[in-house]
Amino acid sequence: MPAPAAAENGAPRTELQELQLKSQQVTDESLESTRRMIALCEESTEAGTKTVENLHIQGGKLIKDSLTGVGVIKLMGRLTKGALFHIPDD
Repeated sequence: MPAPAAAENGAPRTELQELQLKSQQVTDESLESTRRMIALCEESTEAGTKTVENLHIQGGKLIKDSLTGVGVIKLMGRLTKGALFHIPDD
């Protein structure tokens, strides 16, 4: 069994003091781990928010492009009088 470590005043630590010290160390490690997890969650939230914003922008562009494409197809259908294809007006 290892000899008890010395306290700040040079006297050996009691078992209670050793347990309290170990408890404080574990608490400090847990607190630091929690802080790291919170930082990672904040980074993930930022990345997720940016992703959603970009998807929203891309979705808007896709809708605009598809509507523009449908408009072009309808116009072509009218110009060719349905010879090649025709999309009925809504």
